[in-house]
Amino acid sequence: EGSILSAGGDHEYRSLEDLNAHVPNGRYTIHYSQPGGAPLAATVRVNATAAVMADPVRLRLLQDGHEAKPSAIDPTRALVIQWSPFVKGRADPHGISDDLIFVHVGDCRGRVIARTPAPFSGNPALTFRSESYTVPENTLAHGSVYQISVEQAPVVTTRNAGVPTLATYPATTFLDFATTGAGGAACPSPPYRMDHGQSDRPRAP
Repeated sequence: EGSILSAGGDHEYRSLEDLNAHVPNGRYTIHYSQPGGAPLAATVRVNATAAVMADPVRLRLLQDGHEAKPSAIDPTRALVIQWSPFVKGRADPHGISDDLIFVHVGDCRGRVIARTPAPFSGNPALTFRSESYTVPENTLAHGSVYQISVEQAPVVTTRNAGVPTLATYPATTFLDFATTGAGGAACPSPPYRMDHGQSDRPRAP
């Protein structure tokens, strides 16, 4: 995606033990290649333990400085998404990337309509110091269902041939909300999956 290379899987691990059984802790090398470009081998050390993984996240929605009910969000006003402190968040001793926070807001069909920047994307990413994210007024439609994901991600960094390499051990929390008014499009119930972590939701057809 742009200048960022990523590697991931689509397997849903039900527990830390399940993860470690399929992806044991240790050193992994990922080989990237592209037509006409030099290949890159990126080495990442995986050490998934309960101590390093982020804690669960608690979310609050605010409008005009007051807590708002997820069932009655006014789309004509800015929506502030606030989360509990990133207790395990730390600055990066290597100076590559501090521990990160990612926020996505999507519609009921799983399409992302607002998101925070990724690291090295040209815009500053949210870090463990961040406390909230604001969806501007009039971004949302009346009478519609939306979903939020907030991910707090402890980051392990290194460099491979000068290229920053990150591995994360995140916790992601999801919240659905509905806007007031009429006129929104019909929504599936529950909404379609917006994020890989929503294993209880179907994918959009």
